[in-house]
Amino acid sequence: MRSAVAECRLLCPQRPLAPWEARSIAERQAHRLLSRLRITEPPFPVEAVAALPRVEVYYLPARHLSGAISWRRGKWRILINSNDSRGRQVFSLAHELKHLIDHPMREAIYKDSRYGTAEQAAERAADYFAACLTMPRTWLKRCFYDEGFRDPRVLARRFRVSAPAMRYRFDQLGLLEPEAIR
Repeated sequence: MRSAVAECRLLCPQRPLAPWEARSIAERQAHRLLSRLRITEPPFPVEAVAALPRVEVYYLPARHLSGAISWRRGKWRILINSNDSRGRQVFSLAHELKHLIDHPMREAIYKDSRYGTAEQAAERAADYFAACLTMPRTWLKRCFYDEGFRDPRVLARRFRVSAPAMRYRFDQLGLLEPEAIR
């Protein structure tokens, strides 16, 4: 049986990705991970990442970074800034998890292009994955349309993410009129 990370990696072709493809794959990977981990409602349990095989999560104070990954002694280490707010830590953990998933194919899938550098493309994909993992489209639309929660701050508390992350996701999904986002 494949690990959840290995299954996510299989969803990505081994070739350069257009920005729209990177977003589409990131969303499918987030959905696959949630499905494999049997997570069906908010908030995303950060403990699920540390429970993945060969993954360790460390919360350490840092001045100039929100998160990082490294490979040491046969395990992935995800470092998260303990000085950041809890919502920021959740988003950073999901962001770094995308870098971990992409690691073996990063050079093949992210290339410099007219849209920016390969590094910028990888960062945008990781941000999109983090939004999809912590605030999945179906969960958010159910809260927004079926349950009537329209305030990003209220939903940020429910999903245990930061208010800016929730506004970012609202904008991605077109849930608010542009003037209401400001």
